[in-house]
Amino acid sequence: MLAGEELPESRLRELEAVRLDIEAREPPVLRVLDTMCHDELVTALGIEDVHRSNLRWWQRWPANLVDLGAHRLRKRAA
Repeated sequence: MLAGEELPESRLRELEAVRLDIEAREPPVLRVLDTMCHDELVTALGIEDVHRSNLRWWQRWPANLVDLGAHRLRKRAA
């Protein structure tokens, strides 16, 4: 945005390549940890418990390191 409103297409491609390179070096998303954060937000905002996830205790304790049972997470509509 700081570069201006009208950039040449070659510059846009260059900037996109830089962004994709940065994303490629990022660690993967830990879905269980992300879900725990969602549950905390639901609690903090006072939203109904029906919007909380179905995490188990054995998924919570190692969530900062590994996604145990991430495939079991219930899909929720926002």
